[in-house]
Amino acid sequence: DSTVIDEEGIDVLADTLGKGPEVTAWTTKAMEGNTKFEDALAARLEIIQPSKTDIANCLEKHPLRLSPGVDRLVEALHKRGTDVFLVSGGFRLMIEPV
Repeated sequence: DSTVIDEEGIDVLADTLGKGPEVTAWTTKAMEGNTKFEDALAARLEIIQPSKTDIANCLEKHPLRLSPGVDRLVEALHKRGTDVFLVSGGFRLMIEPV
């Protein structure tokens, strides 16, 4: 999601739940290739244990912002008839507003 929005969704969620630094450390490990994505995701979820309500509250307090140019890219692809899909590693509720 951090390619399409201007921040890492799970880190924002963790911040709203008071677990930001712990989760950011795991995100950094995953982004640097020091741990498997699946392992880092499992560790982060274990730390924050978010509910659907937690996610909804996070999105209400901190609406997602598109990365610069994403809206123009999607518009251009649609104009040429190209379908666009957004895939998440597990936080469908976080990407639905996008």
